[in-house]
This record gives sequence, structure tokens and C-alpha cells, in this order.
Amino acid sequence: MSDKSEEFGQAPNEPHDEYGRPVKARKITEEESLIYASGEYLCENIPVEFFDWEDDKQDKFLTDNAHESVEYASAEYIWEKIDMLGWSIRDNFVKEVSDE
Repeated sequence: MSDKSEEFGQAPNEPHDEYGRPVKARKITEEESLIYASGEYLCENIPVEFFDWEDDKQDKFLTDNAHESVEYASAEYIWEKIDMLGWSIRDNFVKEVSDE
């Protein structure tokens, strides 16, 4: 049986999927990580334009869309949770990509 990395013409240390196909890896942006992380604390992920909104509008979105686990929390607390998870996602994703 041939090595999948040889079959697809890639070096063994390049990122690949479970079938041995090459994949393009890139760093996740801060905004992408925050949008993704917001889904853990909100019923609706923050939209891309969230980052351009005034603070009051952002706070209202956070409290209006708070998941049950943080529904009585302040917007500041919800944002802290989203920010911490977003940082963790960026930190771990970058390490995984750079380790491959």
C-alpha cells in the first residue's frame, strides 16, 4: 500500500486531512475567533459588523442574545467570556498549525 503523502505529492510534514489530501492552513483572525466563540455564550453569533457598532449597540446585542447560562449577566461579563474563549481558540489553533 502506498503512502498517502506520496500519492498526493506532498511532504509528510505538510498539513493534510484524514484521507491524506493536502489542506491549506492559515491563522485564524481575532474577529473570526470572537465570532466563533460568541456562539458558546449567545443564541446568535455576533455578526461581522458587530466590531463597527457603538458600545451601547454591542452591549444590547450581547444581553439580548445571551444564552441561558449567562442570561442574567452584564454585557461586560459576557464579552469577557467571549474574549477569553476567542483568545484560547487563536492561541491553540496557531500552535496546532505551527506544530504540523
